[in-house]
Amino acid sequence: MASATRRRRLRLPIAVLVSGLLLSLLAGQAAAASSSGPAHTLSAARKQAPVKQNSWQKAALGSKSQQNWYRLKVAERSYLYAMLGTLPADYNLRLYNDAGKQLNASDKSGTSAESIGRMVNPGTYFLRVASTKGYSKSKKYDLLARVAPASAGVSILTSQFGNLPSSTIVGEIVNASDQWMFADAVDIAYYDAKGKRLRKFDRESLRPNLAIAPGQRVPFQTIPGSIPPKVFAKVKSFKLTGIDTDTTSAQPQKSLKVSGVKKVRKTRSGLVSYTWTGKVTSASSKKAANVNVVVLARDRRGVVAGYANDWLTGLPAKSTRKFGLSYGNWRSGLTFSVKAYDENGLNRW
Repeated sequence: MASATRRRRLRLPIAVLVSGLLLSLLAGQAAAASSSGPAHTLSAARKQAPVKQNSWQKAALGSKSQQNWYRLKVAERSYLYAMLGTLPADYNLRLYNDAGKQLNASDKSGTSAESIGRMVNPGTYFLRVASTKGYSKSKKYDLLARVAPASAGVSILTSQFGNLPSSTIVGEIVNASDQWMFADAVDIAYYDAKGKRLRKFDRESLRPNLAIAPGQRVPFQTIPGSIPPKVFAKVKSFKLTGIDTDTTSAQPQKSLKVSGVKKVRKTRSGLVSYTWTGKVTSASSKKAANVNVVVLARDRRGVVAGYANDWLTGLPAKSTRKFGLSYGNWRSGLTFSVKAYDENGLNRW
């Protein structure tokens, strides 16, 4: 059983979605692109104003050898999350400290989105975008630097509407504190184009319900109460205004491996549906009471854009079980990953 020691409410900034359901924006502010361009050397970046945090930056690489540098100022111990996406060629992303030492690198093959996430102390940091193979002078990439302070505990990193058409919200959260924590629920309000509140739902559950380690980033999904179709058609934005959290003793995830995944794609009326099948194997010596097999979708910027799941209740120790799930109304241009979680948070109730 989890040992929850206290509960607190965190008031989070606004998460906004505009232009129907197609732009993924960040909890914190609308992700408008910054007008200032990057430096092209580390020494030049030291003289530039810090990049605007929590805001998407757009820029291009003018040659194979060009490097784009961005300076970051971190005021307190925080979780730094950098995302590089909408890539026209094979680019890479690196993080450096003020001394010029490389701290992290992300270099996936092809045009896959890159990301770096880690806890950092107060100070100056630099992000570098460069080419691994190929470049484009005309096609711009998207870069985000998101900073979640440790003092806030659990913070929302990204959020947007999930599978279409739906009021479901998906994204990522991080535990930037130095304690293990559960993130249980969130308050959601929906607004029309003029800012009029259309619906509000309090304490809507966040899934998967996990004990989150210090510095750990996990996906989330929240499904609010029913919104009539005529009302939802007017929705243009939403606000996430609080997270219920509990502190807990350390509860590492059981060792669960997903294998043999097969995906079947179908298209109907312009919308895409998929069926996934596969196996989950537990290497743990203990029973996993509530296994949640999650299919996570990301858009071209690397932002979580969809979530589907299947439940495996009571997976015995050192055993294997098949799973299967179908989900429709996915947007186009998404990449998918499958992971199994032991929802240890459910053991508290």
